[in-house]
Amino acid sequence: MILLDTNFILDLLKFKIHLEDELNRLLESNYEVAIIDNVEEELKKLSDRGNRFAKLALKLLELGKIKKIKVNNKSDTDNIMLNMCKENEDIIIATNDVNLRKKIKEVSRKTIYIRSKKHLAID
Repeated sequence: MILLDTNFILDLLKFKIHLEDELNRLLESNYEVAIIDNVEEELKKLSDRGNRFAKLALKLLELGKIKKIKVNNKSDTDNIMLNMCKENEDIIIATNDVNLRKKIKEVSRKTIYIRSKKHLAID
């Protein structure tokens, strides 16, 4: 499962990177793309403040191709995602957050990130 964080989604839209094409290029196996409900809430807040990429992201989420996971935990989104990947080695976090990527690497898990504002890379 590929778990997307908020800024990663916004950057995909900002840099016009096609998520499905890039994931197919990177990954050899089938995958599922998901967000946690905290990410959706963050997008809603940004949309309410006029962020056009957040508005677009919410419209794309309505298409139903991205699974929504209810975590019922309103604490720090990054920590929730970090704990999820610690508990399940099949989860790959898609983030550009340098601190989160470092923490994920420390627990020997993979991240997907945007490289050169053009394509995705896996680490």
